[in-house]
Amino acid sequence: MKSLPSVFACGLLMLPLMRAAAAQDQPEVAEVPTVSYCQLIVNPEQYDKRLVRIEATYIVAYEVAALEDDPTCHDGGGRNIGVRFTDSYQSQTDKSVLKKFRDLIKVRRNKWGVMRKVKVTLVGIFNGEKEKITYGNKVVTPLYDGLCKYQLVVARIEAAHKL
Repeated sequence: MKSLPSVFACGLLMLPLMRAAAAQDQPEVAEVPTVSYCQLIVNPEQYDKRLVRIEATYIVAYEVAALEDDPTCHDGGGRNIGVRFTDSYQSQTDKSVLKKFRDLIKVRRNKWGVMRKVKVTLVGIFNGEKEKITYGNKVVTPLYDGLCKYQLVVARIEAAHKL
């Protein structure tokens, strides 16, 4: 049976190796390409299933969580980029940024409903259009959450600012 100090020393020796392995799983911040809202809308296939950074306006309301930015980039399909947060986004986001984001999106209910808009910088996986499916004579493209043509699965919030 190994003594406690030898187990502890072994753990200390393994720590740099475990950190190096974890760092390989997470791309460096500088390696993540920053793309505009318009770039994602105009060239979705170029960024499909890729990690991207985007600065845009985050909209949250009763049944909506989406990005918008340049109104000239909409294709008439309503909200184009839906937002879904991963389970780990909170641990990947700086605590002060997370608090600011939460404070800015707090919805105070009233009888008409409320929509909050926050300027954000998000890092996540962009999902392009879903595969088209056929219903009888119609060919349709299913939407994310029934509302959005594209989706950003957020891994980290880098900034949040009041509009």
